[in-house]
Amino acid sequence: MKDIRKQYEKVVVGNRYDLSKAGEHTMSIIYSGIKANKMPETERMYVEANHVGCCLHYSMYLVSLLHEAGIECYFTITPEEDGGNHCSVLYFDEKGDKVIADPVMDIKAGTVDKHMCIPYDEFVENAIRHEISHYDVFGINGEEAFFNEFLSNCQLQ
Repeated sequence: MKDIRKQYEKVVVGNRYDLSKAGEHTMSIIYSGIKANKMPETERMYVEANHVGCCLHYSMYLVSLLHEAGIECYFTITPEEDGGNHCSVLYFDEKGDKVIADPVMDIKAGTVDKHMCIPYDEFVENAIRHEISHYDVFGINGEEAFFNEFLSNCQLQ
């Protein structure tokens, strides 16, 4: 858990939520054909250079750091009330239980680790229609274009 905290703090501390700037960045890569397995590092570089983002950028940044540290994790999407999507990260705690890290919620709240280890069932219970999707961006389909192919075809069961 110590390694996860260290990585999580890198994502949360010193960054801010800015949907407008984050949207500009996303629009600059959405039609680029960027591969799913390149998204975490791309978003990591963007956040480290700009210190702004939204749930997509911060979740991918965390996936990059956890993957680099050898920690199993999955990019996660839940629907939002406005029809959009909310991104977070699924990983396993020291007992092997599924938990969710939601770094953008800590960034928005000005907290460091309140949303670092949300029990999975609690997170799903609070999700709209109790829907949640997980994606392994480094898995067998990681070479697919993230926005155009991967998200619509590669949800884990």
